Amino acid sequence: HPHHVAGDQHGGRADAEIAGVIKHLDAVIVGTPDHWHQKISVEALRAGKAVYCEKPMAASLEESDAMVDACASRGIRFASGDAYRNMPQHWKVKALIDSGELGEVQSINLYQSTKEISGGGCQGLSVLRLFADDADVDWVVGWCDDLSSDDDQNMAGHVRFANGIEACIHGQRGALEGIEVVCSEGVYHTSWSTGHLWRGTAHAQLEEDFFDEFGDRNDWIMPSGTRQRGGIQSIVESLDQGIEPRCSGANMRKVLEIAIGLRESHRNGITKVDFPITD
Repeated sequence: HPHHVAGDQHGGRADAEIAGVIKHLDAVIVGTPDHWHQKISVEALRAGKAVYCEKPMAASLEESDAMVDACASRGIRFASGDAYRNMPQHWKVKALIDSGELGEVQSINLYQSTKEISGGGCQGLSVLRLFADDADVDWVVGWCDDLSSDDDQNMAGHVRFANGIEACIHGQRGALEGIEVVCSEGVYHTSWSTGHLWRGTAHAQLEEDFFDEFGDRNDWIMPSGTRQRGGIQSIVESLDQGIEPRCSGANMRKVLEIAIGLRESHRNGITKVDFPITD
């Protein structure tokens, strides 16, 4: 029981209790406060169990590295986050992009006015990475609300990926919410619960391809809880099929680095922060 374990002041006994519980499981969902994510996840991975760790992945890049390394060294599946990235409509569009039907991704706009850079913010950032083809980040420039506070807070800024894709993170809430992916021959926008797809270019009228490509409108309306069901389904498929989860721990480690980079940019006078972050 995580509350009992977390409340145990005797570290050795707590570690033994964690290991004792994990021994009888096939996979572990880590839903404790984030400062316990690394300890429990690594114990589970050492025991050979798949891990589905809640968001944010960890409190630091050092902890995230330890989790990813423990997974990679053992060849164990490691998923992270009850995440928008697990929702199937994003992967439908990603498959269209990969096939060349929408041309190349040129820019991405993330409209996510959250008060959590690494908490809620990891939701949009994980989808942003998906449509940037999970490329490494070259640099970021960012800003947030209150540098005098260590609390999680708002995020905004610009991300430049190593493959040339530009992404803008809009921090103010407006009429548009979600993510907008601008390709050379089409545009995809989702407000997370529904989605729209247009084909065409700026020199011709964009035509909505909503019904033709995806059939019934209900294919795009995501009922409450689908995000979580998608995450659970993803970790089960990864175990059954030997594939990476849609929102992997390695991905969320990269997402946390973007979140830290946005804040570090503001702390250093809203200047460019080169990646990878070494501190």
